[in-house]
Amino acid sequence: DGRAVWYLGGDVAEDGVGRSAADQIAAGKSEIAELLPWVDTGSAQWATLAIDRAEIATAGGRRPDDAFAEFHDGVCTCWPTKLAFAPRVAELVISGLRANGISPSAGGSALPASNPPPLARLPWDEVKTWS
Repeated sequence: DGRAVWYLGGDVAEDGVGRSAADQIAAGKSEIAELLPWVDTGSAQWATLAIDRAEIATAGGRRPDDAFAEFHDGVCTCWPTKLAFAPRVAELVISGLRANGISPSAGGSALPASNPPPLARLPWDEVKTWS
């Protein structure tokens, strides 16, 4: 609907897993005030949503420290781990393609035509209550 939405992640989001919505909103407001004191959030509306982290399993259940790309039976599974690693996962995919003897060519066949799936609704479009 044309509104600007700021989506807070990182520590404030991860530390907020056990917080109530009111406490999480207070933490977000505090974080913005501390890091961006010149930004006026007085008229901002706030909401929270729970998101489960999805990433590869690691030894000891620790967070992965790198992006992940694995080729198996003609399928490449990728986990950037976080958006900052997107260029790294691209490097891993290119390296994996080369290792599997796959390279682009001018004479290759075109991908079969398909209808793209519909776009998912954005999380903030699902929020029922804004403070």
